[in-house]
Amino acid sequence: VVPLAVAPGRTSEVVLHGLNLADVTDLWSSLDAGHSTLRLKPSADDRKALLSAVVHPTCPVGIHAVQVATAEGITAPLLLMVDDLPTIGESKEHHALATAQPLNVPVAVDGVTEAGQADYFQSAGDPEQWVSVEVVATRLGSKLDPVLRILDATGNELAFVDDSPGLSGDCRVRFQRPAGGTCYVAIEDAALGGSSAHQYRLRIGDFPLLAGTLPAAGPHGQLAGLRPVGAGVADLKAQPALLSDGNTRMAVKGNATVGSGHTNMLVSDLPQAVFTAGDIVHAPLPGGLSGLFREPGEVHSFRFAATKGTRVVLSDVSRGTGQAAMLGLAIHNAAGQLIG
Repeated sequence: VVPLAVAPGRTSEVVLHGLNLADVTDLWSSLDAGHSTLRLKPSADDRKALLSAVVHPTCPVGIHAVQVATAEGITAPLLLMVDDLPTIGESKEHHALATAQPLNVPVAVDGVTEAGQADYFQSAGDPEQWVSVEVVATRLGSKLDPVLRILDATGNELAFVDDSPGLSGDCRVRFQRPAGGTCYVAIEDAALGGSSAHQYRLRIGDFPLLAGTLPAAGPHGQLAGLRPVGAGVADLKAQPALLSDGNTRMAVKGNATVGSGHTNMLVSDLPQAVFTAGDIVHAPLPGGLSGLFREPGEVHSFRFAATKGTRVVLSDVSRGTGQAAMLGLAIHNAAGQLIG
């Protein structure tokens, strides 16, 4: 997919590369579930399908799927991002600190890695200014397994990130600029691979790195009562303004004029309970339970009442929604005995 992202409030041209695409007859996209649309454009090229994306201004940052149908069948889902950051391409000679590509932040770079090479980018700003860096690759179906390094002007490593929790192999970090304000970002494949299939989208700006919401679920199209959580939320200068597509994608605008953090939420009409430190929270039945583990080894307790013989099912959906937590569940009776 070229480009890797389309912008809210704009009409963008998108090219799908592949084989046997000259006779595309139909198109499906999750973008069409909202107010945005994706439409086919005429093309006689057997290796390209041309699309026009009209993205609604309120469409939140997030990842969408696209499929096209031909006489040969239906393609596998291709992944495309909606992003409010301006997009630029990578330069060709940026494989060393001395030749790092300069960036005007906030910005997003669409690039590919070459075998055995790291891509370097340079960003200037005020010392101690907060910066978020996010690599979107595996979440877009890329072969790239990204490794991210943050360096100062002398090449000293300030941060090293590989496989951030909950990102399916992608990585991200939020840090403060070093003395002097200039920092460097290096991205490479964990196995030093590189090809046209090793695509990535590098997002840099002052936006929160969202981990989800509390509670983790809410009614369809309703954001009232949801509180975003994640690195940088506490740094927001204004009250977090949540933006949703009415389904599962949700975004929060950062401190700059452009650039948003993004996450997924669950849609549920069931009542929700959120863990409160130092208390045993009443759990609705049926209902949903949410919490945020702030320290290793934390145990969150909820209390519910049920009639003897009633079948109660507890289902952990944390990992399935992109969360880092892997829960262990236990049920105790009123006397504290383990019963399930």
